[in-house]
Amino acid sequence: MLWEVINPMIQITIYWFVFGYGIRRNTPVTMDAHHQVEFLPWMLAGIVVWFFINPSILQGSKSIYQRIRFIAKMSFPMSAIPAYVIMAKFYQHLALVVIITIILQFTGFPISVYIIQLPYYMFATFALLLSISLITSTLSTIIRDVQMIVQSVDHHASDDFI
Repeated sequence: MLWEVINPMIQITIYWFVFGYGIRRNTPVTMDAHHQVEFLPWMLAGIVVWFFINPSILQGSKSIYQRIRFIAKMSFPMSAIPAYVIMAKFYQHLALVVIITIILQFTGFPISVYIIQLPYYMFATFALLLSISLITSTLSTIIRDVQMIVQSVDHHASDDFI
C-alpha cells in the first residue's frame, strides 16, 4: 500500500521539476485574463484524477480476460472482477486525494465549501470507470483487439496529457 502512494508522488515530483521548472521556468498557468495559478497546484488537481482513471480503465478492460480460466471453473458474477480492480485503484486514489488536499492547504488553496462536491465526484468517477470497464472487459473477451484499441487510445491520451 505504501508503494502505491510513494510511486505517484515520485512521478508528481519529477513532472513538477521537469515541466514546472525545466520547461515552464516556474511561470504560473494563466486561467483567464485575470487569474493565474502556480503550476504545482494546477498540475496536482489533474494528475491525481489521471492516476486513478488511467490504470482503472487499462486494468479493468483486461480483468475478465486475464481471469477467464478461473471464472469458467465456478459460478461467479463476472461483473465483480472489474469492480474489484477499480475498487483497488480507488483506495489508492483516496490516499492521494488526502495527501494532495494537505499539500494544497499549504500552497494557498484551503478547504472551502466546495469540498462537499468531492463525494459526488468520487461516486460519478467510480460509476463511469465501472461502466467503461464492464463494456471493454466484456468486449475484450469476445474480440481480443478491443484491448489493443484501449491501450492505443490510452497511449495517445497519455501523450496529449503530458
